[in-house]
Amino acid sequence: MEFLKNKYTDMYYKIISRALAEHRSKKVNDGKQTHHIIPRCMGGSDDTHNLVLLTYKEHRVCHRLLINMTQGEYKYKMMYAYMLFNKNYDLSGAPSPQIYCTDQSYKLMVETRKRKGSYKTGKDNIFSSPEIIKQVKQRMKESNPMKRPEQRERMRQQNNNPHCKPILVDGLPFPSLGAASRHFDKSPYKLRKYHTISEG
Repeated sequence: MEFLKNKYTDMYYKIISRALAEHRSKKVNDGKQTHHIIPRCMGGSDDTHNLVLLTYKEHRVCHRLLINMTQGEYKYKMMYAYMLFNKNYDLSGAPSPQIYCTDQSYKLMVETRKRKGSYKTGKDNIFSSPEIIKQVKQRMKESNPMKRPEQRERMRQQNNNPHCKPILVDGLPFPSLGAASRHFDKSPYKLRKYHTISEG
């Protein structure tokens, strides 16, 4: 499996190349974290040529980029790995969040991730039933606040769109420039050019 050829892959390798060029070494509590250049789930090994030391920020950015560099099942695995930067899913006990893809971490994410989630769709969503939809439509017709006369008048007075204000074209009143354009079968530009227009 290879990475997609896109700008995210270019950005990813720029970060990796910069880190490798600095010949970084790990010290106690220095905040640097070991990153697999080719993720293990994609066949990457634990050999030194596939490992690089990154700062926490670089590590997080790289894992965010990996989501856009992959597709299919690997994309979802990269999404899981990125979520492990969230302290709620990090079970390592380390001072800063780590990428430890343990079975417990995956289970915790699957149980709490939003897209499994709280919002029901299809037949499980009671608001998708025909009866509920009919009721909502009826309520909107009967008591839609946007259609009340006082609200329409308020909107008309506060309207700053010149295309939606009442106008006079050659002495004829129209509710808007668009209505006048349709009446004369001309574009607003030609309407202004060949007719006398004033505010209604």
